[in-house]
Amino acid sequence: MHCSFHSSLCCFALIFSGLIAAGILTRIAYAISEKIAQAPLLDFFISLFTWLPWVAGALLHGWRGIVASVIAQMLFLHLFCLVHRALRGKKG
Repeated sequence: MHCSFHSSLCCFALIFSGLIAAGILTRIAYAISEKIAQAPLLDFFISLFTWLPWVAGALLHGWRGIVASVIAQMLFLHLFCLVHRALRGKKG
């Protein structure tokens, strides 16, 4: 029970930290939106949310890390779509 609580707390902290990092990166992106509309900065920001998590997962945990990062990306994309639809309605 004790290890389970700490594991859950660690997972929550990791997800919360990721959301904070995404929020910070989003603010940075808004601040420099004119500059990131063109390569090479556009490529860098796109890679932060697409293939860079796969590479980090592979380096840290091999195939399990890649699978975990792809699943996490799919779950967070689905969560984003649900929240966006709830806030904006059924547009787009």
